[in-house]
Amino acid sequence: MYFTPSTPAYDENKHRLIHEDWKKFDGNVVHYPAKISPYELQKELILALGKIYSLRRLLRALIVERWLYKLIFAGEYFWQHNMRANYKRNLPHLKQVSEQQNRKLVLDARSKLDDGR
Repeated sequence: MYFTPSTPAYDENKHRLIHEDWKKFDGNVVHYPAKISPYELQKELILALGKIYSLRRLLRALIVERWLYKLIFAGEYFWQHNMRANYKRNLPHLKQVSEQQNRKLVLDARSKLDDGR
């Protein structure tokens, strides 16, 4: 999901943003997803991009496809390889953010239980 200020998506979800460091709004996970941690989502993104832009698919494109598709896929392969490296560098930060979110959820749940007594 892309969050651009002054758009409906941003206005409806700004409470879910991890940060507003706009340098990281390049495909990195920048929000708290509803059913998965930011860390797990980033790992899944890296895995999916690795499958879509695999060396096997690059070789197949270079052998089978027409020259224009060869050129396009080769460019996308190397660009995505660079992006995956960037996403991997951000994993430690997202793991820390996810752990903090989990601790907060546990404390909130305990607090609600204590209030119910």
